[in-house]
Amino acid sequence: MSDETQQPKEPDIGVLLRTAGRRETATPEAMQRWESRFRAELAPVVQRRRRQRRLIAGSLAAVAALLLVLIYPEQEQPRPQAVTASVESTRGQVSVISGAERQPIAGGQMLAVGSVLHSGVNGYAAIVLGAHRVRLDSDSRITLQADGVFLHRGRLYASDGLSQAVRSFSVSTPWGSIRDIGTQFMVQVGERETVATVRLGAIELRQGQIQQRAAATSGSAVQLRIDSGARISERAVGSRGTAWDWIYQSATAFELEGSSALAFLEWVSAETGLRLEFSSTGAREEAARTTLHGELGDWNPEQAIDPVLLATDLVASRGQGQLRIALR
Repeated sequence: MSDETQQPKEPDIGVLLRTAGRRETATPEAMQRWESRFRAELAPVVQRRRRQRRLIAGSLAAVAALLLVLIYPEQEQPRPQAVTASVESTRGQVSVISGAERQPIAGGQMLAVGSVLHSGVNGYAAIVLGAHRVRLDSDSRITLQADGVFLHRGRLYASDGLSQAVRSFSVSTPWGSIRDIGTQFMVQVGERETVATVRLGAIELRQGQIQQRAAATSGSAVQLRIDSGARISERAVGSRGTAWDWIYQSATAFELEGSSALAFLEWVSAETGLRLEFSSTGAREEAARTTLHGELGDWNPEQAIDPVLLATDLVASRGQGQLRIALR
C-alpha cells in the first residue's frame, strides 16, 4: 500500500496543549459555583458510604453480643429479699443471726424473709409481720417466713387485726404448724412437743395428714399439745394470768398523757384479750371525751385499768372474758 493512502497520525497531546496555550484562569465566582456543584454531587455518595459503615459496625456488634451470650450464658443474679417485718420494740438482748455473727436489733429496724431472730435470757421483742403482731419471749429463736415464722425454740405470741385484709398466718415448729383463724394465740416449743394456746378466735394444728382445730370460748382459752409421736391432746386453760404476763414485757408503751379514756381502754382490750363492752351509749361517749393525764409507769395493761379510771367518771368490771365499762 502506497504512502498516499495512509491516514495522517493524530497530533501528540503535548503538541496540542502547547498549541492551545495556557488556559484562562477561572474567576472566583466560577470556582465557587464549581465547588458547590461538586459538593452537592458528592454528598449522597458520602452518606451512602457512612450508612454502609454503620450497618457493618452494627452487625459486627450484634454478632459479638450473640457470641458472648452463647459462650457465657447470663447467670441469674440473686434478687434482694423483700422486707416483710419491722421491729416495734425490744427489751434486753435481741439480735439477728447471720452465720456466726449476731447483730443487735432495735425498734424501727426492717427485717427480710429468712432473718433469724434470737432473744437472750432477758430479751424480748415485738415485731410487725404483715397484718400481725408477733412478740418473742426470752431465750427464743424464730426465722421469718413469707407467710409467718418458724419457731425453733422458746415461745411467741401472735395477734392479728392490723388491717381488714388479714392474710393467713402460720407458725411452723419441729412438731407441727399452727395456722391462725382470726386470733390471739401463743406457741411454745419444747424438746419433744409443741404447745399452742388460743384465747381469742381459733387456730388449726397440722402435722402431716393430721389436723385439729381449737376455738376459744368466752373467758376461757383452749390449748392443743402435740408431741414428737404426733399425739394431740386438748384442754381448757385460763386466758389471762401468769402464763400470759410475759407478753407485756415487749408491749409498746401506751402514751397516757393527752390520750382519751376510750383509746386507753381499746389498747387494754387488745393487749389482754378482754372484749370491751360499755353499759350504755353515755358511758362510751364519756370515755371518748375524757382526757387522761400522767404515765403508766410499771403497770401492765390489766393492772393499769382501775388506777387510771379512778380519776374519771368511769368504772370497770371484769367477767366472762369481758371488760365492762359503766358510769359511776
